[in-house]
Amino acid sequence: MSALERLVGDPAHFLSETYGGTASITVSGRDFSSLGSLDHFDHLINDTLLPAAAFRMVRGGSPLPVRSYTRRFKGHGDDSIRIADPALVFDWFASGATIVLESMHRYSVEMRELCRELENVLRQRTQVNAYITPPNAQGFATHVDSHDVFVVQLHGRKHWIVHPPEDPDGEGDALIERDLVSGDCLYIPKGFAHAATTSTEASAHLTIGLLPTTAGDIAREVTDILKLSSATPAVRSREAGEVADEVIAHLQDRVASVDRAELTRRLDRLFFTTRHHSLRGQLNRMLDAEKLSDPDKLVTRVEWLRYDDGDETVVVLPDRELRFGARLRPALDVVLRDEPFDVADLAAHLDEGDRRALVARLMREGLLELR
Repeated sequence: MSALERLVGDPAHFLSETYGGTASITVSGRDFSSLGSLDHFDHLINDTLLPAAAFRMVRGGSPLPVRSYTRRFKGHGDDSIRIADPALVFDWFASGATIVLESMHRYSVEMRELCRELENVLRQRTQVNAYITPPNAQGFATHVDSHDVFVVQLHGRKHWIVHPPEDPDGEGDALIERDLVSGDCLYIPKGFAHAATTSTEASAHLTIGLLPTTAGDIAREVTDILKLSSATPAVRSREAGEVADEVIAHLQDRVASVDRAELTRRLDRLFFTTRHHSLRGQLNRMLDAEKLSDPDKLVTRVEWLRYDDGDETVVVLPDRELRFGARLRPALDVVLRDEPFDVADLAAHLDEGDRRALVARLMREGLLELR
């Protein structure tokens, strides 16, 4: 079952009728416990030196002072950070505060894989927070998010009220008002005001936020292409209006000449390199790279982008860029065909030492692993 199907039931109907248009609830009764549980959240707070930057606490719509639920942890030398103080965290929870654990994909392989699948389908980056709210409490007042979200109920129940976009203050009739229970998923597009409260039961849910490419992202890439700092006319002691008109005309000509294919490639790269990435298992891969032989079979372990830049082939990984000379291009054609291959498959293009060196480097960079 795909990640999107787990959340919405019928992906085709969701994409054609719901996505970006209206809020909806999927009542599936599915088991989402692999994505998080009270025990898992308890472990993070108690056992992992959870840094203050990775969580926060709110009560009645207001954030609590960080120092009221954290303590200082001193590392080597003069380095120190603030980390969760479990006793203080749970004291605040008992008094009605919501615990917000941020970037949960960094703590769960299952969650990271679900996010990656969603990103592949929706072509938007994701972020995931967990919210643990005690009984008879409200973490946040009615508010509007600047991006779409999926709310996945993991534990207990929570009462949700969602208003249409023409009611940003949430003062009119609700579009949706009901309890979410474990296994339910609520989709809320950006611009829909919403709020949630618990009653006699505590609640734990995930919020998966979808982060679209914005006009600002596009403008920054266009600016980088144009290299405006060196391309615009020099300004001397001339009338401001005259200079402004000249600069605007110059920029209009330059923007009109932007290579749309280059801009698309840059936006693809921006999306690709800001997604969640894991080097889990890299210690073993690095050790395996030291003892390669021709019969060894390998496979790519992460997605990649490839393009040619003059005589160089550029391979973009989620966290780095690799550049190779033209001599290695035929061998890279074999490596990057998304099929398992033996080291010996590169023999037509590289001698034994060079092919082992190339494969070993790509293993150390996190692209390849032994099958």
